[in-house]
Amino acid sequence: MRLRHALALLLTLPSLLLAAGNTLTLKPGGVALTIPLPTGFVLLSQNDPRFLATRQFMPANIALEAMLVDPKDAADPKANFKRYHMVQTMPELNGMTIPPVQFKSMVDDFERQMPALGSAAEQTVNQQMSNQVQKLNQQRTAKVEKLKLGETRMSKLERQTDRFTFQMWSRLQFKAGQKTMDATVYGVSSMINKRNKVVQLLSYSLNGPADEAWVRTTNTQWATTTLKQP
Repeated sequence: MRLRHALALLLTLPSLLLAAGNTLTLKPGGVALTIPLPTGFVLLSQNDPRFLATRQFMPANIALEAMLVDPKDAADPKANFKRYHMVQTMPELNGMTIPPVQFKSMVDDFERQMPALGSAAEQTVNQQMSNQVQKLNQQRTAKVEKLKLGETRMSKLERQTDRFTFQMWSRLQFKAGQKTMDATVYGVSSMINKRNKVVQLLSYSLNGPADEAWVRTTNTQWATTTLKQP
């Protein structure tokens, strides 16, 4: 399986997103999947400008289904997220069924190519962000002067039959008017195969090395609990 195919299989299928109590339900290909919310986090409204901005900067082959944030951050429109989670899918997998043997093959290819994926993902995301910044700057007076993801690294954490978990580090630089950011983003992503549908659960922190253990533990627990749900 070639690199672009491994990335294309990395997650999902357009889905109907429904909130229900402390869970959300995705319906990729018409199959309902229940995903619990991590403890202490709530769904950010898809009408929230921060959700819309994040979705706007996603690579073209990724669909942002949900952002999960601290309730205080959700209530404060000016808050910048220091800890947050995302659920992503991929439209290219719409209607596809991924049995265990195909999931294994997909993960085999992904793991084999992982050393090169960090820089490849960095280039793809930066190109997407650059395109969106150009469009946004045509509409705003406070121009975005810099929005860049750099020094991206990825490595394997854990692999099971129905889950592959890996970690990522990236340097995020942002400047627009008086607002600036230069932070290391640490993330853990679990690619899960639930009822033969692939979804990716991502957990992030901008709090630096002190949060790495929290991100790893939280994401692993979230993925494990999700796989146990109907």
